[in-house]
Amino acid sequence: MKIPTFISAVRSRGPALLPPERLERLNRTHRRRLDDVIDEAFKHACMNGDLETATDLADVLERKLARWLLANGSDNRNGSAQLEAMRLELARRRSERAE
Repeated sequence: MKIPTFISAVRSRGPALLPPERLERLNRTHRRRLDDVIDEAFKHACMNGDLETATDLADVLERKLARWLLANGSDNRNGSAQLEAMRLELARRRSERAE
């Protein structure tokens, strides 16, 4: 006689489905975290003097924001401010390097 276990009981039910409002909140959090990771990598590249990589990361964020704008039809002000700050930081570091 086989005794059912918790794992076998969970597997038999199939995948768990999240209600749409919870799934949207989860996706929103995931996108925000991706912006944070890009920002952190940008700062790391700037601190190490790798302005080419920092420029690439700013470009990645810009493309991500452009896709968001197309999908949602409104401006993502937090992302736009973050991108503007990145561009200003790059300009400042390039001017320091040129001097």
